[in-house]
Amino acid sequence: MGMAGAAIATILSQLFSFIWVVSYFTGKKSRIKFNLKYLKPDFTVVFKIFL
Repeated sequence: MGMAGAAIATILSQLFSFIWVVSYFTGKKSRIKFNLKYLKPDFTVVFKIFL
């Protein structure tokens, strides 16, 4: 369970970090704003990356 536990902890920490950063930059305290509608992936680029 040691290796699996470390993997789960890594995934959860990355998820919580992502949620915190997105909530900060979409919130009122941040001077720099971004809108979630600009985070749509360009699937032609994604397709080229995975080829």
